[in-house]
Amino acid sequence: QCDVRIANNSSIEINNSILNITGISAQITTVANQGSGAYSLSVATTTLTANYFQFRNTDINGLNLSGTTSIDSFNNGDFELSVNGGAMITVTANVVDASPWATGTNISFATSTDIASGYNVVLNGTPSGPWTFTGHSGNYDGEDYDSDPGDPRGYIVWGDSPSYSPKSQNWRWYHDEDLETPVIPAALENYAPQIIGDNNLLKLRLSIKETENILGENVKMRLQYSTDSSFATGVNWVGEKSSSTALWAYGDGVDYDNDSINALLLSDSITKATHNESGISTSSFDHAQSDTDEWEFTVYANSPATSTTYYFRAFSNYYSMYGDFEKAVLKNDGASYPSAIVSGAVLSFNVSGLPIGTSTEDVVIDVPSTATSVPFGILPLNTKVEAGHRFTITTNAEQGYQLFVYQRAPFLSNTGADIDPVIGTNEDPDPWPANPSPSAFGYHTGDDNLSGVFPARFSADGVYAQFDTSPREISYSSLPVNNEITDLIYRVEVSDLQSAGDYSTNIVYVLVPNY
Repeated sequence: QCDVRIANNSSIEINNSILNITGISAQITTVANQGSGAYSLSVATTTLTANYFQFRNTDINGLNLSGTTSIDSFNNGDFELSVNGGAMITVTANVVDASPWATGTNISFATSTDIASGYNVVLNGTPSGPWTFTGHSGNYDGEDYDSDPGDPRGYIVWGDSPSYSPKSQNWRWYHDEDLETPVIPAALENYAPQIIGDNNLLKLRLSIKETENILGENVKMRLQYSTDSSFATGVNWVGEKSSSTALWAYGDGVDYDNDSINALLLSDSITKATHNESGISTSSFDHAQSDTDEWEFTVYANSPATSTTYYFRAFSNYYSMYGDFEKAVLKNDGASYPSAIVSGAVLSFNVSGLPIGTSTEDVVIDVPSTATSVPFGILPLNTKVEAGHRFTITTNAEQGYQLFVYQRAPFLSNTGADIDPVIGTNEDPDPWPANPSPSAFGYHTGDDNLSGVFPARFSADGVYAQFDTSPREISYSSLPVNNEITDLIYRVEVSDLQSAGDYSTNIVYVLVPNY
């Protein structure tokens, strides 16, 4: 064992040298006073190697490192602060820059019993990178007892030093990638959609909170996916748009990659982050300290396995003070990772009758219907009579669906007379005629946004079209839907000029998914 003893008030200066302070675990090299007092120890422009060492009784500067001193190794040390308000190590920015990303391991920083304040490490100046300490110990170790520019993280970095720490919180899937701000959700917030299908193009909104009060600069978020909800195994990157191998890839929506979103959609976000349609681009977006920001990702289902739940996790690339970093964005306490359940082709069509008294499309139903019949019964003269059907549609077809209706034959009686159709057509519906002579029969659909030249043709209540023997569209979506409801109103009116008889017709509905 080597013991170095220095006289009270001595000043030791080591310049332009090689300094080795080395021992082994059972025989530690100790530098201390000769029984009382303090001394100064300055090391300048020297190559320093220290391993299994101990410092005691240094002056207010402690081990004072300056010039272009380089740290070859600095491990298994033991410092004790002996001067109130002093430092155990004082170091300049040039020293840190001379040993980029140097690491000190297993260093103890403690105080003698009569010390009330002080520092483990004092850094003078601003280096280009950090000096890190790992496995440190003692009652004065860690971030709380250093002094360096850029706090709270700074350039002296400890195991307990804060860093940019984003964590994901709320999320929601949307179908309408053709809108900058989507409006058609695939499920509720924080709920996995159940019927995502192959070739579906989706938008994911995800809120991410910075949890360590550290600014994240130039933050780019990308996505990973896995069938493991903990991401312990099977972690994959969401592929680029051209990927032929990734089961999930970025989609080509209406947005430009890294542009700011225009509106917040999630319940907890407070700041608008960016659209993301690539995982390899760079971003200039800054994630402010402790902010909850909302990101959007456009994602394409590139033949993922059916009957499978996929989980998604953000992954951050960012700049923080002295370098570029990356880390997985873990879920915050109480949160879950976004997920989606992939199914095969889904098409569900339910037709139900509407009971008397149902109020819909600005009418009140007069005649009860069933899923397969509309029994108008005895028609009162010169009185509008309404019945209806309700359609509930679910499909994961990427281009949505079209629901058509046609009439097999006119509304005929057993004597051959017919109830006249209204003049309006599906392409150009008209208001209900005043005082039909001798009769009128037509329909109004509750879908206000059909396809064609005039999609909003039925948006006004009270407009009706005649049934045609060719299929005409009465409900439409350009996107997958889940339990989308449309009501169809049948209206009939007869005057005293209408021939008596039993009238009937057959109405046919055809649902077409658009893959």
